Amino acid sequence: MNNLMRILLVAVQFIGVLSVSAVAQDKPPVAQPAPVTEEPAGFPKYQEMVLPEAEALLRSRPFDWIVLKNQDVVVVEPLSLRPDPISKVPIKYEMAQRTYNRLLKNKPYRDAEITSLRQFQKDPERVKEIDDLEAASKLRIEAAQQRVEMLKPATFKLRVTLQDTSVDSEFLLEMRYVELFVHYEDLVLRRAEQLIQSGNVSLAYDLLLLVARRHRENNEVIRADLEADEAELMAAMKQLEDEKSVLRQSRDELNAPRNKNSPAARQRANSIEKTITGIIAEVKDLEEDLRSVRFKLRFARPKDFPNPEPPRKDDVLLLSWPKFDEIYQRFVLKDSDLHLDQGDTEGAWRLLVELWKPGLDIPGLSARLGGVADRLIAPRVEQQDFRQARFYLRELLSREPASPIGIGWRDKLVDMTSNAIAQARGLSDRGNSADAAREIDRAARIWPEQPGLKELHRDLTDRYQILRVGVLHLAGDPSPDRLPTEADERVRMLSEARMFEPINISDQGVRYGSVYLDSWEPTDLGRQVHFQLKLRRADWEARPLITSADIHRELMGRLQQSLPTYDERLAGFIEGVSVQSPSEFTVRFRQLPLRLEALWQMTVASTEASRDLNEDSRDTNNPMFGRERFHREPGENGQLRLTRVRQQQQVVRLRRVDEVVEIRYESWERALQALVRGDVVAIPLVDLADLKGLQDDGRFLVVPYVLPRSHFLMFNPQSSPLRDGQLRRALMHGIPREKLLNGVILKEARSSNARLVTCPFASTSYAYNRALSQPYYEPSLAAALALTAKKQLGGQIPPLTMICPDDPHLREAALAMVEQWRRIGVEVRLSDVAASNSEWDISYRTAKPIEPLMDAWPLLTMSADARIAALQGVPESTRRMLLELERSVDWTAATKLLHRLLSELLTDARYIPLWEVDEFLVTRRHVTGLPARLLHSYQDIERWTVQSWYPQDVQ
Repeated sequence: MNNLMRILLVAVQFIGVLSVSAVAQDKPPVAQPAPVTEEPAGFPKYQEMVLPEAEALLRSRPFDWIVLKNQDVVVVEPLSLRPDPISKVPIKYEMAQRTYNRLLKNKPYRDAEITSLRQFQKDPERVKEIDDLEAASKLRIEAAQQRVEMLKPATFKLRVTLQDTSVDSEFLLEMRYVELFVHYEDLVLRRAEQLIQSGNVSLAYDLLLLVARRHRENNEVIRADLEADEAELMAAMKQLEDEKSVLRQSRDELNAPRNKNSPAARQRANSIEKTITGIIAEVKDLEEDLRSVRFKLRFARPKDFPNPEPPRKDDVLLLSWPKFDEIYQRFVLKDSDLHLDQGDTEGAWRLLVELWKPGLDIPGLSARLGGVADRLIAPRVEQQDFRQARFYLRELLSREPASPIGIGWRDKLVDMTSNAIAQARGLSDRGNSADAAREIDRAARIWPEQPGLKELHRDLTDRYQILRVGVLHLAGDPSPDRLPTEADERVRMLSEARMFEPINISDQGVRYGSVYLDSWEPTDLGRQVHFQLKLRRADWEARPLITSADIHRELMGRLQQSLPTYDERLAGFIEGVSVQSPSEFTVRFRQLPLRLEALWQMTVASTEASRDLNEDSRDTNNPMFGRERFHREPGENGQLRLTRVRQQQQVVRLRRVDEVVEIRYESWERALQALVRGDVVAIPLVDLADLKGLQDDGRFLVVPYVLPRSHFLMFNPQSSPLRDGQLRRALMHGIPREKLLNGVILKEARSSNARLVTCPFASTSYAYNRALSQPYYEPSLAAALALTAKKQLGGQIPPLTMICPDDPHLREAALAMVEQWRRIGVEVRLSDVAASNSEWDISYRTAKPIEPLMDAWPLLTMSADARIAALQGVPESTRRMLLELERSVDWTAATKLLHRLLSELLTDARYIPLWEVDEFLVTRRHVTGLPARLLHSYQDIERWTVQSWYPQDVQ
C-alpha cells in the first residue's frame, strides 16, 4: 500500500458490538485504533471503475464508492451518513457547535448558582448533591466540546466497512482525504439514465423505484434521529421548567416574614432570582433549537407544515434523492414519447399531466403538453365528442394558459359554436323547430360558455323536446331464441297505437283504457258489443284519427284465413263486424272472450278516406300510418330515433316530448356516466348495484315498474334428451337458486329487490299460485336423477346447448348453472350470443307478462302469438288445458285452471322457475309527467315534458 493509504486506514479493534448507524458515528470510538500490520492490496482508480449492469444492481448487495484525493476507489458497505457525508458533516458540526455555545453561554449563571448553594447549604448531604450537580455540568460541557471536536470537518473520521470477507474490514477514514462519495443510489441513477436514453424505460422504472424505496428508508433513519433530538430538547426544557418551579418555591419561602431579617436568606433569594432569569433565557435558546429541529422535519409532518418552505442547504431530511427528480422527469418525458410512438396518446397525456407541477419549469414539458393535447382534441372534435375535447383543452389551458395550441383550439370551438347558433336561428326562422333544436343543442355541447347561448338553447329546446335515452340494446339486435327482445318490446310499446292498453295492475287483474274509444257496451246478452269511437284528440295525443271503416278493414284482414294478416285467436271469437257510422260499429261474437280488452290489443291502419282527417300528421302515405304514434326515423349508427306521428301545434303552450332518441352504450357504467354528464336524460333499466345511490341523489328521479321481471328456464320441446323427465328434474334440483340470486343477480343490492318464485308470472299477479312449493336444491338427488337418465338414454347424456340473452349478469348466472350441472354429471354448453342458435336445448328467458290468461299460451309454447301450430311438441295435457283456458268464460274457473296448469308443468319439470327482479327507470329531474309506477318504459310518453337543461362539464 502506498504512503497515503497508510495514513488513511487504521484498523479498529472492537470491544463488544459497535453500531455503524448515523447516531453511533456521532460518538467517540470505544477502542483505540491499532496500526496496520500487513500491506493490503491496492485500490482501483476511479476512471477504471465500471458501472454495474441494471440486473446486477437490482440483485446484488448495496455498496458505496469512496473516491480518495488520489482517485483511488474504496468499495464499502452503504454508509449510514447519506446522502453526501461531505455536506452532512458541516451541518452536524454546526448543530453540535450551537449546543456547545449554548452550554458555554449559560455556564456563568450555573456556576453562580452552585457558588450560592455552597454558601447557603452546610449540610454534608446537600454539599454532596451540589458536588454532583457541578460535576454533571462539567461533563455536559466536556461531552459537547468532544462532539464539536469530533465533527470538525477538517479532522472528522468516517467509520467505514470494506465490502469483502476479510476479518478486519472496519476502518476509520479521515474526511480530508476524500474527494467524492458515490452512493449506491447514485450508481443506480446513472444506470437508469443510460437506460432512459436507450429507450428501456421498463427496466429504468424498476431502478427508479429502488432508489425511491431506499430513500424512504434512509429518511426514516434521519427522521428518527431528528425526533430523538426533538425529544431530548423537550426533556431538557421540561427539566428546566421543573427546576424553575422548585426555585420559585424556595424563593417564596426565603421571602417569608420569618426569614426577612436574615441576611443569608436575602442573599440566597437574590441569587435564586438571577438563576431563574438565566433559566428563562436558556429555555428560549432551547425553544429556538427545537424550532430548528422541527423545521428540518417539515417534509415528514404535512399536518404541521401544510405548505412547507422549499429545501435549503442545511436540510438533512430531503424530499428526494439528489438528481432523482431530474432523472425521473427525463424518464417520464421519454416514456410519454414511447407511448405516442405506440399510439397510446391518452397514456402519454396522463404521464405528462402527472409530471406537471405548479411553478416547476421542466424543459420540453410545455411543448409536449400542447402537442399531445392537440392529438387528443383533434379526433374528438372530428367525432363530435366535444365534451372530451373540452376536457383536454381545459386541462391544457389550466396548466399552460399561454399555450398557442390551447388558444387556437379554444378560438376554433368558439367559431364553431357561433356558426351553429347562426344556423339554429335560421332554421327556427324557417319554421324547422326540430332541426333548430338539434343544432342549438349541438352548439351548447361544443362550447357552453358562449354568451347568450343558454337563453337561446332554452327557447329552442322547449319548442321541440327531445328525450335522449341510454340503453344497452336496441330494437332489432339479435335474439338467442329469435323471440322479441326486451328492447323490441320497449320500442313496440313506444311506437304502437293500440286499441286497448293496460293502465293499472293489481292482484285482482288488469285494468284497461283506450284513447280511441268513448265506450264499448255489450248487447244481445253479451253476444255483440257496440263501440263508439273518439273523433277528437287532446293536444298532447300523438295518435292518428281512425274511423269505423278503418277498424272494419283491419278486422276483416285478421278474420280471413287466406290473408297473411290472419289471426287465429281473434278469428275464433269474432263472427262478424258491422259499421253504423264513421264513429260507430258493432262486433258479433261466437263466444265472448274472458277479457275483451286483452284480446283487442291491436293496431289499426288508416284508409285513404280517414287520412284526410289527419292533416296535422306527417307521412300519411306510410303503410304503417294509423298503427303508430311514434314513427321510426333514420338515425346515426348505434342510435334509434322515433318522432311523433302527429306534430304538436305551434300555438300549444305546454309542450310535450316530440322525439325519442335511444343511444346504445357498451355497458351500464358507460350509460350511467352519460346520464350524469347529461348526454342522456333517462335510462330505462337501472343496475341494482347503483339503485340506492341514484335514489339518494337529488339530481335524479327513480321510478319503479309495476311488474318485476320473471327469470326462468324453458326446455326445447324438440330436444330429444330433455324428453326424459328424470333429466329435467336433475337439472332443476342441481341449481342453487338462492345462492345464485344473492351472489350473482343481487350482489351488493338490497335483498328486497328480488325473490325466488315458482312460476313465470309475477308473484303479485292473480296467476301466481302461492300454494306451490319452491323447487329445492339437492345436489345428491340431482346426481342420482342424472345417473338414472343416463341409463335410460343408453349410457350417455349428450351435451346440451343453453342459450341466454346478451346481459352480463344473466350470462354469469348461466355459467354458474353450467358449472353446477357439470358437478352432477350433465355437460351443458353456453352458446355464444352472436352464434346462430337454431339448435338449442335450454333457454334462459326473462319476461314481464301483463295478462297471464292471454299470455300463457305464447309464453309456455315460446312463440310470438297464440297459434295452434305452436302446440306441437307440447304434452297432451298441456295442450288440452291451454285450449280449455281459451274457451273459459268464468274468471274464477279460468284462474284455477291456470294454477293447475302451472302446477302440473312445475311438477313435471317442464320449466324451471328461477327468480323475479324488481326493475326501475331513472331520469333526470327535469323530465316530468311520468306515472308514479310504470307498466312499461314509455307509458304515457305523450304527456312527458323535457324541460330545458343546459349541458354541464361534469366528468
